[in-house]
Amino acid sequence: MITALDHFVLLCRDIEAATADYTLLLGVPPAWRATQDGVATAVYALGNTALELMAPAGAGNVADKLRDMTAQGPKLTTLVYRSDDVSGDHHLMTRRGLSPSAISAGHSQHQDTGAQRTWQRFRIPDDRMAGIKTFLIQPEAALAPQ
Repeated sequence: MITALDHFVLLCRDIEAATADYTLLLGVPPAWRATQDGVATAVYALGNTALELMAPAGAGNVADKLRDMTAQGPKLTTLVYRSDDVSGDHHLMTRRGLSPSAISAGHSQHQDTGAQRTWQRFRIPDDRMAGIKTFLIQPEAALAPQ
């Protein structure tokens, strides 16, 4: 069952500049920082949801795609809903005709502490969700604020 809006994603061109801006705006540092596969992220835990800043990092297809997507400036692109039963939700979304992707495992390593996070997730096609990138995620553990 979907239990919350886990986080939303804001694409930006420069992770360091965006992190400085949002740390000042929100008054807290990011709870998680990672760089992987051409993508840098900074995640702010905000009560029962989070804001994930995402920017290109280095070279590669994903980094190039992020540069193209942010050529005109930052962009809010993705809603990620938290699930307490990702398999059950996948079955439900399939029955409702939303054509979800296969469930896949994800992981991230904090760039400063080496801590690990893992999750299971699936994506619902954009055309089924009015053009909004939409995921359901079942994290192994909640992200703690800094």
